[in-house]
Amino acid sequence: MADFYQKGVALPHPDTRTGKRRCIVMIRPVMYVDLPGIFFALDRRARASGHSLADFVTFPQFQENRSGIMNFLVDKLPLRPTLRTWISEDHWRIQGIIQIQEHAQSSSWEITYLVSLRSREVDTTGSLQELLEHVINEAIFHGMQRITLRVTDETPYNDLLHKAGFQVYTREHLYVLQGATEQTAAQTAADYQAISPYVRKTARSDSWGLTRMHDASTPRRVQFAEILSSEQIARRYLPPARPWRMPLLEPMEISYVLDTGDKLAGWARARAAWGNAPEQIWMKIHPDYTDLALPFLRFTRNIITNYSKSAAGAGTPVIAYIRDYDSSVIDALRAEGFIHSDTRSVLIRHLTAMVSADWNLRRSERSRVNYNVKGLGSAHTSPIETTKEFLHAASDNRRSRPSLERASSSNNRGSEKINAQT
Repeated sequence: MADFYQKGVALPHPDTRTGKRRCIVMIRPVMYVDLPGIFFALDRRARASGHSLADFVTFPQFQENRSGIMNFLVDKLPLRPTLRTWISEDHWRIQGIIQIQEHAQSSSWEITYLVSLRSREVDTTGSLQELLEHVINEAIFHGMQRITLRVTDETPYNDLLHKAGFQVYTREHLYVLQGATEQTAAQTAADYQAISPYVRKTARSDSWGLTRMHDASTPRRVQFAEILSSEQIARRYLPPARPWRMPLLEPMEISYVLDTGDKLAGWARARAAWGNAPEQIWMKIHPDYTDLALPFLRFTRNIITNYSKSAAGAGTPVIAYIRDYDSSVIDALRAEGFIHSDTRSVLIRHLTAMVSADWNLRRSERSRVNYNVKGLGSAHTSPIETTKEFLHAASDNRRSRPSLERASSSNNRGSEKINAQT
């Protein structure tokens, strides 16, 4: 990995359109320090007093902390050993910051922070473009297949992202429930009675059923954009392999599925409030069982809310990130009292092309051409002819058809003579 990167030329005169000069872009990595998070905290403090330090193209509103001891260190110290950060400088002044997160055991990077620091003298748009190009080259160097990021629809940097090759393939909505109301005993019993024949805890053996549910509820354009394998889909929905947790260092998580026997009708995962993080719910419903979305949501929220009251106190908000094609889940959230808070576009940049499928098909066809196929019993089939040989054979048949007709007519006249003599 290149530890030092420099590109750009200083202009002797400022730009006539903006009045700012172009910066000398020098890109270098920053190791193990959550520099964008520090700038984000300083910017929120500055905006409270009417000023701003930077423009955040993308930033995580609520970070999803998975189970592990590292989460405790992440929340207490500004160290991020699992993240990669690069900065662009002009005369040793930071002009832009980008941070990516590599998903566990996958071939994709996600841009969590893309920051442009405000300057009165330098146009920082060029530094962001150089940062994106540098991260794309680093992703190719590390063998990644795609890069994703989430931005708001009102961001002024859409043209910059489109020039870098990013395309929107779906949108993600944030729903927030403030001051959750308690359910009555009759309502809780009715919800449990509706899903009691199907609900159970998620098991490691549900990977195939979750893959089928994901394929049935996800549009083809999203599947083609993400190109997730069955293992990656199962890793997204299944709980961690470790069945135990540390009570003081990790939040409580629950995961349930709706098993109808032949297929999985729904999946839900909930995380209790922990520290400054609110309660969070993830949910997926099969298109054939949309009527179970609302009772399944109430059942999951009731369990996780009761634990959050004893751990973090009452009144903790509940959030849920739902994509736009999960309409049944969105209807259930609205019926439960969730309010739409934010919408972000999910962009993707593919770094590789899919050519293996066509190549495998050609190899299978070629093997069938080169080798005979043995049928049942003693029957043997002839090898499949190629297209060129088939065309030659068809043309030969057309050419020999008149001669065959003349030969058949002469044979018929001969047979008629023999019959007359007899």
